Amino acid sequence: MAFVSSAVALLSSTQSQTSIKPQHRNPAGIPSSSSYKRVITCSMTKDQNNEFSRRDILQNAMAIAAGVGLSSIASPSAMAADQADPPKLKFTKTDSGLVYADVKKGSGEIPRVGDLVIVDYVGYLSNGTVFDNTKSKNRKPLTFQMGKGKVIKGLEEAVETMKVGGVRKIIVPPALAYGERGVCVGEERKECLIPPNETLEYDVTLVRVAVSPI
Repeated sequence: MAFVSSAVALLSSTQSQTSIKPQHRNPAGIPSSSSYKRVITCSMTKDQNNEFSRRDILQNAMAIAAGVGLSSIASPSAMAADQADPPKLKFTKTDSGLVYADVKKGSGEIPRVGDLVIVDYVGYLSNGTVFDNTKSKNRKPLTFQMGKGKVIKGLEEAVETMKVGGVRKIIVPPALAYGERGVCVGEERKECLIPPNETLEYDVTLVRVAVSPI
């Protein structure tokens, strides 16, 4: 019925003029009627008095209303895509207790013991707080040598089976992270960046692998 009302309103506006003025794009994003003006002018015929007939105007007005209405209705496939759930990650637990899932599989080289690796990561506490982020301003990716114990065991174990370009989500138990001590400061060690016995989560990207010069 809304389409019919629009058509009637458009018909009333044309009784005092023989052309339909273009309208600007409205906030809802519906195309203006200027794109339909050429179709209307070509499809309507004039009578002997060089005037458009009332029937022609009504028919074309209805065509416009129907066209705009259909353009605002999403196709079934588009609606299904919008409602589709995001892909679920498949987590794997290793013998050590590390849990990981590949967000994106890499296609480059796999690091070996002694190689220098460059990684970007975001580290989270169990409550979701970010405690470290190499992607933040004025930070650089982390570089370390594989197999030398330069980083926590869980991070090194996760990286050793990744390929360059890969992105992996890892869950690191305390035994493979900072254990009972955590990362605390002060004489009484009450101020902790990472609390004792904290399970950590990382989003890790393997950026590059290079042979160590040493």
